[in-house]
Amino acid sequence: MKTGPPSTCDWGGLTAPVGLFQVPEEEIEVTKDMMKGLELDAPDATSCTDGGSAWPAIAEDFDQNQVEDTHHNSRNADKKVYSSKLSKEKKQQFIEMKNKVLYHVFVPASGLDEHFNDMRNVAEGEPELLRWIDRMDSGKVIRTATYTTKLCIMSAKGCTSR
Repeated sequence: MKTGPPSTCDWGGLTAPVGLFQVPEEEIEVTKDMMKGLELDAPDATSCTDGGSAWPAIAEDFDQNQVEDTHHNSRNADKKVYSSKLSKEKKQQFIEMKNKVLYHVFVPASGLDEHFNDMRNVAEGEPELLRWIDRMDSGKVIRTATYTTKLCIMSAKGCTSR
């Protein structure tokens, strides 16, 4: 079972819980029904997700943007870097670079591409880290601050639930 504690954001960035649901792991139709029941199926809204396999289809069906949370992407990278054979210095360098990917807005956005190439050089010979970089690079529009900060992540429901 997957537990979903959905919430909404208002203009001030405050979050308001709107419910709690439990659904079978990555069951698209059941999750969509729960989101409809909680009125979270509004078109053009942004769903911030854990990156599970069901979410791209749900976002597409509801005509929503999808953004993956940084928590899961950060923790996944940390697990991979600490189990790697990189030197202590390179591990620290990779962690700093990972944080920049997740939280820094590159202007121009092409700086992010250069940063990914620099990360690949640091992670050379570490297939798990290289896969993490490739995943982040191929999904940078939903996973990196350079792109996700272009979306307004708030909702009318959040604004009126105070």
